[in-house]
Amino acid sequence: MAAVAANAFYHAMVPIMRLALASNFRRVRVLHGERMPRDRAVLLVANHPSTWTDVALLDVAFGRRFHFLARDEQFRPWPRGALLRLYGTLPLSSHEHRTDAMARNAATFLRCETLFDRDEGVAVFPEGVSRVDRGLLPLKHGAARLALSYAGYRGDRRPLALVPVGIHYSDRTAFQSEVTVDVGEAIVAAEWRARDGDPEEAARRLTDRMTAAMRGLVLEGGDGRHAWLFSALEPLAAGSAGSLELESARRLARALMDSRRDRPSEFARLERRARTFERMRRALGASHSTLEDRSRAEGAGAVLALLAGAVPALAGLAIHALPAALTHAAARRYASDPSRIAFARIASGFLFFALAYGVGTTLLLAGTRVRPVWVFLVILPLSGLLGLFAQGYTRRVRLEYERCRVARISRRHGRFVRRARRERDILRAQVETFLS
Repeated sequence: MAAVAANAFYHAMVPIMRLALASNFRRVRVLHGERMPRDRAVLLVANHPSTWTDVALLDVAFGRRFHFLARDEQFRPWPRGALLRLYGTLPLSSHEHRTDAMARNAATFLRCETLFDRDEGVAVFPEGVSRVDRGLLPLKHGAARLALSYAGYRGDRRPLALVPVGIHYSDRTAFQSEVTVDVGEAIVAAEWRARDGDPEEAARRLTDRMTAAMRGLVLEGGDGRHAWLFSALEPLAAGSAGSLELESARRLARALMDSRRDRPSEFARLERRARTFERMRRALGASHSTLEDRSRAEGAGAVLALLAGAVPALAGLAIHALPAALTHAAARRYASDPSRIAFARIASGFLFFALAYGVGTTLLLAGTRVRPVWVFLVILPLSGLLGLFAQGYTRRVRLEYERCRVARISRRHGRFVRRARRERDILRAQVETFLS
């Protein structure tokens, strides 16, 4: 009975998670999705940049169910633990050397092996914590031990597919950012079984193999200097897109690492120029896109487009301003932990927007003669579209305001603005050289 309830709960949650991800992210891409087996036992290992958002993302991206392993403290307080167990999550103790913890973890591993026997999937975040989104923390050995334990059995079991996955957010704290899921080649765990009778050494070697595979699937951020320079140059390389595709971002990151290692003086000059440009850009209060030159015709066209869209945008704002403000306020509570912001926004958005739509639907049905079928088939979908339009409209208004401010400053301090644009063009040319 419990299994039936858990299965029903999971299938009820999947469309909700799909809608949540579609609302929060501008685009979700899956690279090499054909490498993920559909009908055989899988142990998925992934990096962990954004806590519970990663769980929803992996469940939706591959169209198959995964039972996630989570540290036992995540199961407290008990209401959250009950929901996690209902979702199919399995607990792992972080105090792996204590006797009681070892027994509990052994029971969890046995449960995982039962799932593998049924050709189901288990997912592990072997970093253990959600901390970095540009790089990879040292992996713990638990996933390797599980894979080796299952591979060590004889009999008619099919080989377990150990599949490394990389998760990359263009900005894990921003609304409507992009996310890419990159799937690596499956690792055959049976090939890494202990040949010298030392299972811990086998687990260490398999973990090293997993680390190498996962490093090729994520964006390596490097240390502070490298990470800062990459974040300064990425918008110049991306242009109007706002962020680079993962493949291009990797090329830029590798080029910067090579430059720092092989041509340190050139790297230092590039870093100084980038810092100069960033200081000038902040002094102007301008984003990268608002420093772009454009003709008067283009400016007039942008203003006319804003005037034409003002009425539907105001309608969308009237409907969604309050729930959006409440959602933003709730997400800001997690501002000290970037890994939690996306999930906080998704969870609070579902709460506040559902309440707003529920109240609005009740008022429509109670105060008018509108039939329910028109509310659910026309009014609610139209309200959602107006909200999305208002969101994009607000962003365009903000950009036009910045452009007007830059134009006003240019009339008084034209030399400063021209120098900022010249520095930007030089940096962009250097970035294009890196990416070519």
